[in-house]
Parts: sequence; C-alpha cells; structure tokens
Amino acid sequence: MKTKLSQFALIILACLFTDHPSFSAAEPVAFKAPFGVAVGPDDRFYVAEIGGKRISKFDAASDKIGEITRVEGYGDLQGPFSVKVDQAGKIYIADTLGHLVLVLGPDEKLLLKLGTGKPSAAPGAFHEPHFLAVRKHDGAIFVADTHNNRVQMFSKEGELLKVLGSFGETGIGDYHFAGNVDVDDAGNLYSVSWTKGIVYTYDRDLKLTRKWGKIGNAPGQFSDAYGITWHAGALWFADTYNSRLQKFTPDGKLLQVVGGKQGSSLHEFNHPTSVAFNSKSEMYVADWKNDRVLKLTGDGHFLQQWGGPEISMAYQPPKIHKRDR
Repeated sequence: MKTKLSQFALIILACLFTDHPSFSAAEPVAFKAPFGVAVGPDDRFYVAEIGGKRISKFDAASDKIGEITRVEGYGDLQGPFSVKVDQAGKIYIADTLGHLVLVLGPDEKLLLKLGTGKPSAAPGAFHEPHFLAVRKHDGAIFVADTHNNRVQMFSKEGELLKVLGSFGETGIGDYHFAGNVDVDDAGNLYSVSWTKGIVYTYDRDLKLTRKWGKIGNAPGQFSDAYGITWHAGALWFADTYNSRLQKFTPDGKLLQVVGGKQGSSLHEFNHPTSVAFNSKSEMYVADWKNDRVLKLTGDGHFLQQWGGPEISMAYQPPKIHKRDR
C-alpha cells in the first residue's frame, strides 16, 4: 500500500509542476550516489554510481536491463564517477576511486586501461579522475585528472599525447580541481575548474583560445559546477552547488537557467552533477544528493524519474549539504 501511495503522489506532483500530465511512473529503481549519466547511440542510457560501485544500464524504453560491477581483466569497480558511450557503442568509465579509466567494447569486454591504479602525479597516471570525454574525429580520450589539477589527452590506443594545465597559472589552464570536459562537433575542447568557476576552450590543436566564468550564485555564475555537456551548439552545465542547470553559448552568454531551488520535488535539484541527451534532445540529469536520475524535455520540463527519495504530500525542508571535498 505504501508503494502504491508513493507512486500515486509522484503522478499527482508531475501533473502539478510540469506541462506533461501524461507522465507514467517508471519501475522502482534505487541508486547510490549517481554522479555520471551517458546516452548511447541506440538511446540506451548508463548511470555511474560511485556509492554503488557500478554502472547501471537502461534500455531506450527506460527499463533497467543490467549492471556493470566487474570487468574481466580488471576486477570489481571501485567507485565510478563518470561514464561515456561513443558512436560505436564503446563504454568509457572513470573508475575514480580505482584511479583508472577503462574502455570497454560494446560487448563490455575490456579493450584498454589507462592509469596505474594508484594515486600518482606522474604523466599518464591519475589521482581520482572524475570525468572524461571522447573526440569523434580521431577517438582521442580526454580525462579530467581532478586531484592533479589537470586534463590529460590520450590517443584511442592509450598513448599519452598532452597534459593541459596545473594548479597555478600556466598559460594553458589554471586548474584548481579539474572539472568535467566535453568536445564539440568541430573538435574544440571545453573544460572547467570547478572551484574557480572558470571555463576553458581549446581548439583542435589544444591551443587555449578563450576562458570565461566566475564563481558565485547569480545567474551565469557557478558554484562547484561539476557537469559540462556540449549539445546542439550550446554548453549545458550542471551547476552543482547552486542546484541548477545553466545553458550558455560557446563564448559564455547565458541562455537559460533550469532549477535553482534546492529540494527533492519534480521541479527541483539537489546537487546535479551530469547531463546527457538522447536522439530526441531529451536530457537526463544525475541528481546526486537526491539519489535519482531525471529525464527532462530539451527546455527543462520534467518527464520521468528513476530512484530518488520517497515523495509524500507532507512538506519536508531539504537538507543543506556542505562540500564533501
């Protein structure tokens, strides 16, 4: 009875707070600290759960179809923060607490392993790599080596090609905790220093061409913005500690803000960390501290939820969280 009432409450709230009253509840799913979300070429989507030590998999119809918890030739996942899927269906996992990046084939067998498995500042090694991106035209892999305050570029075969930035001014990126990275259709790289609120743009030759942004709470500013995603000519940010999404032009002009009030209702976020888009330009958002994933229209209206705190009609004020790192 309690489960049925919870699902009924979810449907009622969807009708009240969205423009899509035809919402139908998904099968119950539980997440443990979902940080990363990715969509494959077949519209399957994947969720990296650092607390659950797994990658959860869903089909295009939104049903959970399995998990990746162990990779033959590597072992158990230690705590994945980020996941990406390329156009060939290869799966890239930043196993943050294992200090490694894994590349799996569409059959989920290990193709490539980057890093040493131990925290290190040596070139090619990692200290808690949180994010990654793959460039379409050459398969280059970019890894945000977060606690080493840098971004590292590898060939599709795993050869280290370039190290971008450091802690301190270098002329190629002044990072203090390297945040998410993504690549646009022309091959330009975007990255962010999440504690400085600065966005860096590099051209295909990895020359720094632009930097913009500042830390703060006003529209257009960032507070530990973990997520950055290129889609349809714009940059979307999961502005994590401001509990909102923000959309910008490539040169930093603010286009849209979604959310901003911390909470657990269907039109709020509690520390979102990652955004991904399907072929219909619908977006999936990893809503970290609500332990859920939300599906929204391309302009930010609620469609569906997986996981999350139990929703009831009684008001409960959201918990305010301090920084974990």
